[in-house]
Amino acid sequence: LYCFWGAGRRGMGAATHAIRLKRRFGQSPCKTVNAVFERSENSVFDEENMLELVISHTTATDKWIRRHHYLHSTPAGAVIRMEFWIPVQETAELCSETELSGEKCLVGAMLWGRPVSPQIDQKHILELTRCCFLDVMPPNTESFCLAKARAWIRKHKPEIKGLIAYASTAEHHGGTIYLADGWFKVSETKSVYGSWENRPGRMDRDLSKKLKFARSP
Repeated sequence: LYCFWGAGRRGMGAATHAIRLKRRFGQSPCKTVNAVFERSENSVFDEENMLELVISHTTATDKWIRRHHYLHSTPAGAVIRMEFWIPVQETAELCSETELSGEKCLVGAMLWGRPVSPQIDQKHILELTRCCFLDVMPPNTESFCLAKARAWIRKHKPEIKGLIAYASTAEHHGGTIYLADGWFKVSETKSVYGSWENRPGRMDRDLSKKLKFARSP
């Protein structure tokens, strides 16, 4: 799922930003970035693409996703919260002050939880309930970060044997980011949240047909 981001703080268009980032993340990556990030056991750093995966333990991640995701909501019960950061020196005008943390800029986040459907194995399957990246990032960013996320899950959650995710047809998402990461389409289904509409305080904003994808971690 994509989120949408306007022009940069200094008026540069999103398309121009994307071109600049694609050049920087492409064939000539900056090799001096090691000095920028403070690493920890909760982070996974990819030197070539300058993206750092950080495991979050706060709902600040949820708030960031609500601000940028097209649904402006997040499901409850996230088991794993992942954030993706790049050096400020590579983002230039892309990030507002709310995305900055020291010398890093938050450009994407994922929420993983237990499957919404109780008929799916709750112990060994994880569902990607939200995936949101700034729209100015290169088009392959989501797929690349899905691979990084799976690598983390394989290492730190060996009990997880399968992953599932849904793409919304209402937003014209065909699951390209999943297919590019080796996922396969399982089925087309109505909204997994459809039965929640009449429950107090719960409202799903997207009841369109969903494309279900799955793969191993």
